[in-house]
Amino acid sequence: MLVLSDPEVEQLLPMTEALIWVREAFAGYTRGEMICPQRLPLPLSPPGAVLLSMPAYDGHRYAGVKLVGVQPENAARHLPTVRASYLLFDGETLELLALM
Repeated sequence: MLVLSDPEVEQLLPMTEALIWVREAFAGYTRGEMICPQRLPLPLSPPGAVLLSMPAYDGHRYAGVKLVGVQPENAARHLPTVRASYLLFDGETLELLALM
């Protein structure tokens, strides 16, 4: 399994290229080629804190889950209020390919 840090992801996938891929993903979703259920929120304590699960599947090659934690109280701790990770799986074998 490949583990990529934020700086590594930014180096390997510049924002201009990422936007091209995002545009293509949305187009595929519009054409019905992608499966992307509505995100699932898990309310946490204190109120306002939440863990969001956002799965997606391209229909054959890849499946993935974006996990986003929102903790508003982190601002007072001088920590990020939003943190995210992405798990990428092989769409056929479900082998975990990468954690980003």
